[in-house]
Amino acid sequence: MRFESDSRVLVLMHGWIVAFQSMTWILNRSLWRLCAGLFG
Repeated sequence: MRFESDSRVLVLMHGWIVAFQSMTWILNRSLWRLCAGLFG
């Protein structure tokens, strides 16, 4: 196993984790706003 491919996989995993976190953050914000609009 070479180091270049390993670092590339690490970068890919990091990007996927960041995208997943931002997606869940946006979903949580929209859900919170929806609940506030319904019950606020």
